[in-house]
Amino acid sequence: MEKISYKLLEKRQALQIKVYGVICVLLFVIVVVYGVVQYLDYSKIKTAIAENTETLTLIKEQTAYEKEIYSQNKDDFDNLSEDIENKLTEIFPTDDHYKELTRQMDSFEEELNTKANPFKIINLSYESADTMEIEGTYGVLPFSMVLETTYANFTKFFHMIESSGSLDNPIR
Repeated sequence: MEKISYKLLEKRQALQIKVYGVICVLLFVIVVVYGVVQYLDYSKIKTAIAENTETLTLIKEQTAYEKEIYSQNKDDFDNLSEDIENKLTEIFPTDDHYKELTRQMDSFEEELNTKANPFKIINLSYESADTMEIEGTYGVLPFSMVLETTYANFTKFFHMIESSGSLDNPIR
């Protein structure tokens, strides 16, 4: 019986060695697979960080370029905004400014009036301003006038009236 138990112990020991070997190989394979997966993740993250660094550098350069363009154009934009605001104030004044409007009409009269082609404003009278229903909008200042003029100057006068209120033409 001693031989049987010895052989049985030998088989058991051989089986334990094989199981131990399989477990070691299996553990080695798991460690290798885990290491490869972690390395692939590491390399992806490293590539992403490099791309983000390049993108960040590009964005910083673009931001500097945009700031430079903005600073170059800011004065032009400010001047344009101020010019538009001045023209709007001139064309759509907050008060009636009858004197200024009368001066504009007088200067237009002087410009058109010649001996061969007369243009005279004989009577100019202003009526009360009509305000719009919506608060803060501009109103209408009706006026009546009597003209002594030729057809050519009357047409020029209508063109002047038609183009009044434009930002390109400072006629109110």
